[in-house]
Amino acid sequence: MTCLMSRLGGRCTAWLWALPLAVGLSACAVPDGPRGAAQSPAESRGSVDRAGAASGDDVLPSLSMVFDDTNQLREAWRPVLLPRQTKPVTTFTAFRLEGQKVIKVRSTRAFGQLAHRVPAQAKQSRHLRWHWRLDLSPHGDLRTREGDDVALKVCAAFDWPLDRLPALDRIRLDAARSLFGDDIPSAALCYGWHPKFAAGTVIVSPYTRRLRTVVVQGSEASLGAWYAQRRDLHADFERAFADEWKSGDMPPALLDVLIGGDADNTGAEGLGYLRGLMLSLR
Repeated sequence: MTCLMSRLGGRCTAWLWALPLAVGLSACAVPDGPRGAAQSPAESRGSVDRAGAASGDDVLPSLSMVFDDTNQLREAWRPVLLPRQTKPVTTFTAFRLEGQKVIKVRSTRAFGQLAHRVPAQAKQSRHLRWHWRLDLSPHGDLRTREGDDVALKVCAAFDWPLDRLPALDRIRLDAARSLFGDDIPSAALCYGWHPKFAAGTVIVSPYTRRLRTVVVQGSEASLGAWYAQRRDLHADFERAFADEWKSGDMPPALLDVLIGGDADNTGAEGLGYLRGLMLSLR
């Protein structure tokens, strides 16, 4: 994986996954871009969000509406692929499961993400909520490039001040932005479901230190079961980027939210479902 670009409204814009350029400044290309009995969320052993959407503090309703009534991707969401991607693309489809409309995420030796830009009024959102279920997953080692696959993940991109970045990261990010524009985020945090690691594990991407993954459903979670998550973006960012965080720092602004899944590095297969994605300020 070298860099990624996405196409939004006909304009090619730099995106989160261009960040691996910050590792080696390798050449990048521009893809066209658009990839058991379940428990109820209340019964799952995950971090249950008992308030849910009923709390009335959803600041970005379009986040949960990925597909329209004709099962087409809504305009607010855009696909994110590898440059000149020739490998299979992860598929995202509207799917009805147990009477509920969900997003089916399937990756067969594939890579792909969907991204949603966060407007000004939601940039200081603190909590991100969703429900998900994983049925199939690669078992690679996320700490290596060969094993860097997560069948189901939710990610957030941030505008982290450049003076918090190590000097070399800052130089490389400046170079990436000079090539692809200033909208490349300076930090990204992914929440992943991976059966190889214990929940709570934080992993620095083997491609770039600008991307950290928190395993929130891990070896203790049951495949085929629904779990609910309610994550504190500010606290999780501070923990994941503890090497850059300073006492008194303000939480960085949220730029984008992604959903995705990939199994391209391991050549395996992933299958999962997601619903109820929601941002809230409190």
